[in-house]
Amino acid sequence: MKRLKRMLLINWYFFQKEVIEFDTLTFLTGKNGTGKSTIIDALQLVLLSDTSGSFFNKSANGKSRRTLIGYLRGELSDDEAGGFTYLRNDRFTSYVVLEFYDEEKSRYFTAGCCFDVYSDNDTPHLFFGYYGAMPENFFIIDGLPLSIERLRRWIRAEHPESTHMATATNKEFRDYLYGKLGGLQTKFADLFKKAVPFTPISDIQTFITEFVFGHEQPVDIRAMQETIESYTQMEQEAARLQERRKLLEEIADQHGEYRRLCNQIRTNQYIADRADCDLAARETEAAKQAFARKTQKLKQDRLALKETQQQREEIHTQYIHVKTELASSGLQQHIEELEKAQAELKRQMVTWQAAYNKRNQDFSHLAAGWQEVLRGCDALLMEQTEVLGARTKVSLETFAQQKTAAVQAVASLAGKELASISLPDAEAADRTMRALDRGIVALQNNVEQDQREAASAVAALVEEQKSLQAGRQRYPEHVTALRQALEERLAAQAQDGASVRMVAELWDVRDQAWRNAVEGYLNTQRYNLLVSEESYQTAAAIYNTVKDTLHIHGVAVVDIAAIRRLHPERRPGSLAEEIVTQDADARLYADFLLGRVMKCESLEEHNRQEISITKGCMLYQQKAIRHLNPKIWARPLLGQGARLLRLRQIEEELPQKRRASEQLSGWVVAARKIARVQGLGTSELEDWEAARQALARIPAAQKEWVEKQTELDAIDREPLFALQEKERTLYRESTEYDKQIGALNRSIGEQEGACHVLETRQIPQAQAGQAQLQSNLEKDYPADWRQQTGEPRYQQELSTHAALEDVSINFRRSAAAAKTSANKAWSNLRDARIDYNRRYQMGLDVEKQDNAAFDAVLQEIRENRLPAYLDKIRDAKEKAMEQFQEEFIGVLHTNIGNAERAIRELNHALRTPFSEDSYAFQVKPNPEYRRFYDMLTDHMNLESYTLFAEQFRQKYAAEIEELFGILTDAGTGDIDKRVEKYTNYRTYLQFDLTVTTPDGLVQRLSRMMEKKSGGETQTPFYIAVLASFAQLYRMDRDPRGSTIRLIVFDEAFSKMDGERIAQSMKILRDFHFQVILSAPPDKIGDISTLVDRNLCVMRKGHTTIVRAFDPREAAYVES
Repeated sequence: MKRLKRMLLINWYFFQKEVIEFDTLTFLTGKNGTGKSTIIDALQLVLLSDTSGSFFNKSANGKSRRTLIGYLRGELSDDEAGGFTYLRNDRFTSYVVLEFYDEEKSRYFTAGCCFDVYSDNDTPHLFFGYYGAMPENFFIIDGLPLSIERLRRWIRAEHPESTHMATATNKEFRDYLYGKLGGLQTKFADLFKKAVPFTPISDIQTFITEFVFGHEQPVDIRAMQETIESYTQMEQEAARLQERRKLLEEIADQHGEYRRLCNQIRTNQYIADRADCDLAARETEAAKQAFARKTQKLKQDRLALKETQQQREEIHTQYIHVKTELASSGLQQHIEELEKAQAELKRQMVTWQAAYNKRNQDFSHLAAGWQEVLRGCDALLMEQTEVLGARTKVSLETFAQQKTAAVQAVASLAGKELASISLPDAEAADRTMRALDRGIVALQNNVEQDQREAASAVAALVEEQKSLQAGRQRYPEHVTALRQALEERLAAQAQDGASVRMVAELWDVRDQAWRNAVEGYLNTQRYNLLVSEESYQTAAAIYNTVKDTLHIHGVAVVDIAAIRRLHPERRPGSLAEEIVTQDADARLYADFLLGRVMKCESLEEHNRQEISITKGCMLYQQKAIRHLNPKIWARPLLGQGARLLRLRQIEEELPQKRRASEQLSGWVVAARKIARVQGLGTSELEDWEAARQALARIPAAQKEWVEKQTELDAIDREPLFALQEKERTLYRESTEYDKQIGALNRSIGEQEGACHVLETRQIPQAQAGQAQLQSNLEKDYPADWRQQTGEPRYQQELSTHAALEDVSINFRRSAAAAKTSANKAWSNLRDARIDYNRRYQMGLDVEKQDNAAFDAVLQEIRENRLPAYLDKIRDAKEKAMEQFQEEFIGVLHTNIGNAERAIRELNHALRTPFSEDSYAFQVKPNPEYRRFYDMLTDHMNLESYTLFAEQFRQKYAAEIEELFGILTDAGTGDIDKRVEKYTNYRTYLQFDLTVTTPDGLVQRLSRMMEKKSGGETQTPFYIAVLASFAQLYRMDRDPRGSTIRLIVFDEAFSKMDGERIAQSMKILRDFHFQVILSAPPDKIGDISTLVDRNLCVMRKGHTTIVRAFDPREAAYVES
């Protein structure tokens, strides 16, 4: 590794002569303006071999106002004449020299620049380099630095070897220096220059393209643009000719279409007329054939009718004979009477049984419903009763009695049918169940009322608890209303001391054992309101005004002035001693109310005082003793102690109230589950009795039905059955003959009518129509045309159509449509001819039926004028395509490939582990320009001679055409900006930096920067810079370190906290870089203990010096 060891500055800004030593990690600090950036600019001057000064002091604001002459002369300020005043005005010599040590070869190398300054415009310089350390005299002899000429002689004398260098040419020295420093690429200058003032920026795309990448090959498309402009003009003229050709071709096409339609009309009309002739002939022949068929059918039907009538007469005679024989027999009548009686008995028995079954089912359902109600009642009686109110408990006792009576009444009906019960018992059970139903309803209502009251009590306690937890007591509405009215109106009248205070909020109880006594004795006086003496009269008037409107009664406003005049006494042992307050008026009022109420420890001594009270709230007053109502102190009000006490009470009471509410909810659910009682209807008992009587009649009817069946079974029916079967058979045969005779008569009538119509009308009319159509056909179409054109076409259509009717209809419709189209075609043709004459100032005849004149002009354009233009355009396009290939696509292809290759090399460098996170640059096609990217990177670009083969043109025709337009169309937008954009390879790529955490989470830096602070996102930027340097210094391929590994950061780690700075310093060490960090003194605590050498730049007047310091004794840096 080649390490920077020392730096010599002579006559450089405010440095007279300074030798600065560096270590692996060197921290350069000092107050602003002392000269930190001056040192870094001098370092860059040599390393970049650049005397332009464009990089001076870039970290300050991104723009440099420092100049080389300003550094050399020591610029002090502007003068009034618009120039500058300097520290050094005579002739002098300046040096900036760097000394390196090659650890691999154990030798020194020195490189620097010497300036002889004569004037602002006469400052010759000499870059020099040689193997060896700086001389002990640091190029100063007899107190003066060596001039350029003396330096040249010194180098030749002291270092005669051929490896030294002395030149005034920046590039020559840069090539020499980079070779000596390990064969650095020219990219080193760009990267180093950007890294010094490095400040992470918010746009990761800009950061990567401008910082990480170096210069790309320029894209010059001016020659291509000129070629494209030339053939574009020719294309415009060719387009005009093509437009003219197109109009003439349209006219020719329209004329051809018109002639075609005229021919089509005649052909279609002939085919339709010819089909009509054949249809007429076919109709005549069909009528004749129909007449013959119907005449034959009429003869057959008449013969069949005669035979059928004879057969029917014979069958009918036999049928009448059998029917007469059956009618003379009495056995048939007797059987019919018995069967009719049986059917009536059966119908009655079914009706009686159905009526009983219906009423018995009603009874069963009623009894089951009553049982269901009673079972529900059993469940209700199992609920806990201690949560019920007194009214509900009375309802429950009544309900239990009613339920017992109902159980007994219903039990007598259980498991029985309607036929076996006592109807009076059923009526009694109905009365008992109705009474139980009324008891159920009453109990339900009372339980629900108890549950609502319990829920309201819980809600009230919860609300009160919230108020107390928020530090607020809840007071009666009329008290709050009066207090608010007083506060608002007193404030409106601008009364001093207009606050309205309540006794309950001003007092507290000292001994909680006496709280109940104090609260109980005061009762509503706890709500009394105090106002200042000055506001009392106004407050009294306000009270009087609002008392009726706001319905306020019983609240007192205290006249504190009157009480003060009484000088109330607080007797020892009185309740007043238990009142604690910080308010003077409240104290006075407490003494007034309670100063004579004596505390009594035992009941025996209660009558020794005029007024006394015990802790148990037994009050002796006006010579009588009474117990105060516990409800008064059940809700304590006085002071914070009351609030805390009440909160504890609520915490104890609330769970009990909630349990009671939940238990009552169970009662409500159980009560609601009991079904309502279904009672007997108005006439239901009578219906039941009728059904029971009907059931009783069934056995007698069954007996009668059996008797009649026995009589029927005794009768011999065989002879009767034989006659009946014969009668049915003859009847069916007679009926069938009647149907046949009717059908034959109808058919004969139809045939006679049809024959008459055919013979007298249809056949004569068809023959006449056929003759007329044939005559018209011969008259309208010449014989030769019919023979050569019409008839062959007609026969062709017949072979493709199934029916003559379709041929006639379709071609007649087609003829009409063709006529309409022909009229429209002629109109369009005439309009097109007129339009052509108008556009091109022509005088061709637009009414002629032929198109010869227009066709002649079309032929001239097609064969002569247009081809000449197209040949010229083709040659110009080929030339533009070649220029496009070489000057645009080829260069962009190279630039994109270089960028992607650079990313791969950087990622290779980033593979070295240097922190918990891992990093990788990401490059991918820009989706917005992906189709252009695909064209620019297509594999066909690898062989330039095939680039614009037909295959490539077809594949990217749209992209090439669009790019041509973008790069050459000066009429839309700013063409310079478009050209700059589309000739920049960065347009077609997207860049990002990914950060992978140890647990595998991958984040893109562009997204991280939207969410995290500047310090959090600086680390990836620094790592990206370090990776760029690692790749530049070949650290992965050159483990011995044949190059320098120097990095300089001015204003380093500006947004990082100490923890991130420490992490970054560790990364620098892990990379084995030599680093110079410049930062203000406020970073000493974060950086100084992490580096190998600390340097402080100090300035006094016009002199700047550099001193090493121990960070433990760095107080002077701030001085």
